[in-house]
Amino acid sequence: MEEEIHTDRSDLRSKKLRTNLPDTSIARVTRREVLGVGGGLVIGAAAAALGLSAFSPGVPTTATTTVTQTAMQTATQTVVAATTAAPQATIVALAAYLDVDFYIPIKASVADAASMFNVNFKLTGVPGGDYHAFADIFSATIAQKPDGIIIEEADPSLFPLTKQSISQGIPVVSWIVDDANTLSDPHPSGRLAYIGTDQHSLGLQLANDVLPAIQALSPPAKAEAAIFIQRPGAPDLEQRAQGYKDVLGPAGFTITEHLAGPETVAQSESLVESYLISHPGVVAAFGCDGISSPGVGEAINKLNLKSKVVGAGFDLIPENLTAVQQGNLLAVANQQPYITLPQAVFTLLATKLSNGLIAPWSSLTGASVVDQKNVANFYQNASSKYVGAK
Repeated sequence: MEEEIHTDRSDLRSKKLRTNLPDTSIARVTRREVLGVGGGLVIGAAAAALGLSAFSPGVPTTATTTVTQTAMQTATQTVVAATTAAPQATIVALAAYLDVDFYIPIKASVADAASMFNVNFKLTGVPGGDYHAFADIFSATIAQKPDGIIIEEADPSLFPLTKQSISQGIPVVSWIVDDANTLSDPHPSGRLAYIGTDQHSLGLQLANDVLPAIQALSPPAKAEAAIFIQRPGAPDLEQRAQGYKDVLGPAGFTITEHLAGPETVAQSESLVESYLISHPGVVAAFGCDGISSPGVGEAINKLNLKSKVVGAGFDLIPENLTAVQQGNLLAVANQQPYITLPQAVFTLLATKLSNGLIAPWSSLTGASVVDQKNVANFYQNASSKYVGAK
């Protein structure tokens, strides 16, 4: 069963239930604000240079959220945005973990990206990395023949579909999560570019940021630094873990890696807590994702270990921001997810408008660390669409 929730800036319209596949039709409603200083000026200037006339506040857009519930309880969400002007392109983005809080600012960027570049745009995907369902959505998207596809291409099983899309003249760029060959060129899948964070580099940056605090604990030689990872083998998480290891190993720490494994933060906290109790020699605990990271912070808080164990992790989800504010996590990595869609849309649109004279280009969305020095600004603005905390 699919539940469609249609919202605009002025009201919350009635819900309607349907049983068909996600609707690709796009309603036209009232105007929506475009990006301000926080993220659009650089892209906006480039868009103007390409003659993208829709980069103005006067282009109405709509944002539609669709939640599909199948008999197997697999949910699919779709966020759609369009302009009332004749669109310059139709672009679809696919996400494999659309149910997690990390995507809150990404969903907020959908209408902004459509408005900035005058495109019909749809963000759709599945929860929990169900790659069988994800492959079906990818295949159905190719059949719709959009002007470009943005794919969270974390699993090699998707590579044949990427090749199929490109062979049919539909350019494909990956975003947010790439496989272990991130930014390699040419890529095994044939995808034309990657838009997102260099996960390994961000892991390095986070570990370097907190290393002085770990060393300030005067740990014994070869003291343990524990890494917690929800999905061992996931390319993005393994790259983050490797970044940690490449800093902590040469610094003389014994590194252990553990499966957090649970589906919820509460389950993660319980597992991390049990480990820290049974291994009192741990001086640092690192999370690799939005489940293990808040689990680390909450375990340190519950055990009152923030003066004995340095915690760190990934993403600006609400629990992590609170943990940094309270000192239970010293720092968290910020992938700046809000800006991934505008950058990915821009590279595909430039390729279309130039008839291929401009090829899709890889673009890193920047990497930053939120720690004690700057957490106040993020914590106070946690509900901003640029941060995306609930």
